Amino acid sequence: MGFDGKKWSIRQKGGAAPLEQQYRNWVWQDYNLYEAKANDTFDDIARKAYGDERLYSILLYVNPDTCDRLLLSGGEIIRIPIINLTYSEKLPPWRRV
Repeated sequence: MGFDGKKWSIRQKGGAAPLEQQYRNWVWQDYNLYEAKANDTFDDIARKAYGDERLYSILLYVNPDTCDRLLLSGGEIIRIPIINLTYSEKLPPWRRV
């Protein structure tokens, strides 16, 4: 699966710097856009985008209009936050994802 390189930013009124978004321990300002294929699932997309299917909840959070579907029909535009996947080794393992 290759991402098409399109980016989408959340910008403040007047074109100011992108707003920072946060979900749990993850923070981001920009997204990659991905056009879903028939029968894609959020955990499959998370595994391909981040290398870890457990990060599917981030995708559900930023795509509320499609989060009620188990299988995507194809053609949906999915926002994939650009996040830093490094985490503090000081965090216990259950808090790292």
